[in-house]
Amino acid sequence: MTTPIKLQSSPTKLRCMFVANVAAGKAYPTKENALDDDKCPPPGYESGVGEVGHGLNYDELVVYEEEAALPTHLIVYALH
Repeated sequence: MTTPIKLQSSPTKLRCMFVANVAAGKAYPTKENALDDDKCPPPGYESGVGEVGHGLNYDELVVYEEEAALPTHLIVYALH
């Protein structure tokens, strides 16, 4: 995920991206682009894996507990 950051002293557009280690646990596979809140995650699963298909253009992993993702790096780059 990238997030724009604006520096007051510079017109340069910066972007930031976190790199993280993620523990998926038992992942629920789906091709749907959304699950009902009361089904996230389904019983017996710790995360969801979205596969390219109905409503998804790319693979994705969703974890539901903050402890499942550990940020390891912050990458900052400029757009010219």
